[in-house]
Amino acid sequence: MKQGWSGLMIFGASFVISLASMMIVVMLVVSFQVKDEVAAKQPHETDLTMENYLPSQEENRNVLLIFCDERDQDPFSFFYLQFLPAEATVRLTELPLDLQTEAGGRTDTLLGQYQYAGSKNAALAASALFSGAETSYIRFYREGMENLIGWLGGIPLELTEKIKIGGKAYGPGIVQLNGELFFTWLQEDPGDAFSLFLRNALTSKLLNEENILPVTFFQNTDTNIMRYDLSQLKKAFRYYLNHPSKRVETTVWGQKKTGAS
Repeated sequence: MKQGWSGLMIFGASFVISLASMMIVVMLVVSFQVKDEVAAKQPHETDLTMENYLPSQEENRNVLLIFCDERDQDPFSFFYLQFLPAEATVRLTELPLDLQTEAGGRTDTLLGQYQYAGSKNAALAASALFSGAETSYIRFYREGMENLIGWLGGIPLELTEKIKIGGKAYGPGIVQLNGELFFTWLQEDPGDAFSLFLRNALTSKLLNEENILPVTFFQNTDTNIMRYDLSQLKKAFRYYLNHPSKRVETTVWGQKKTGAS
C-alpha cells in the first residue's frame, strides 16, 4: 500500500511540475505576443528623435545572400551584401559559384563550401574574401521570395529598355512584377534582377511596415540573423531609407563597380 501511495505521490508531483512548466511557457508566449502588439501600436519615432542620430561603424552589417529554387536544392546564385548606414550605402557583390574560397582550412569553390557544410560554412568562406568581416547569411527560395514580393504588393520597376523574362519582352517604362515573374528573372539574370529589386524595394515606404516586416521576413527565409539584431538596427535602417543620397552599388567579384543609384 505504501508503494502504491508513493507511486501516486511521484505521479502527482510530476504532473504538477509538468503543468507548472507548461503554464510558464504559455505565459512567456503570451507576454511576448502582448509586447509585440504594444510595440506595433506605438507611434514611429519622430524626426526629433532622429535629428542628432548618426550611424556608427558598429552598425555595419555583412550578409551572404543565397538563392535556391527549392530549399533542398543547391544555390544558383550568391551575393555578398554590405550594409553601410554611415555612408548611406548598400554594396552588393555578385559572387560566382565557382569562385575559389577557403573556410576552416579547406579550399573549395563557394558552391562546394555550401555543399560541404551548408549556409553557415558558405558565409564563413565569403567573409574571408572581405577581410574576414563577420558575415551572416540569408537563404532565399522560390516560394518564400514569391511570398515576400506578394506581401510588398509586387515590385514596380522603371525600365529604360526592354528586358526578356521567360521569353517574353517587358518595358521600357514602369513594369509591375509579381513574385513568380521576378524569381524567373532572378534565375535568368541574377545580377540585374536583384540589384533592381533592391533599388526599388529599399524605399521609405518600408518604414510604415517596420513592425511586421521582420515577421514576414523570418517566415519566408532561412537565416542565422536574430530578431534582436534587426531591432538594434532600426535607427540605422531608417536613417538609410530616409537619406536623400542613399545608394545601392553593384558589382561582380573581380570587376569594377558596375552601377550605383
